[in-house]
Amino acid sequence: MDFNCDERETTVPVACEWCGAKIRDDGQEDASGVCLQCFYQILSNHLSAQKQSVYGEFVSDR
Repeated sequence: MDFNCDERETTVPVACEWCGAKIRDDGQEDASGVCLQCFYQILSNHLSAQKQSVYGEFVSDR
């Protein structure tokens, strides 16, 4: 079987947008993502910011 250069699938390494660690190889050049460690850090930061603002609005300062 004879393959042309156009038929070969190329893989592009996908790096975490926050820390730069390699996540996986993907066939799309515009693939993006974050690693699990950064994802959980972002989630933790988001949830802690939500809790602080909610408690500050509804709890009395007495």
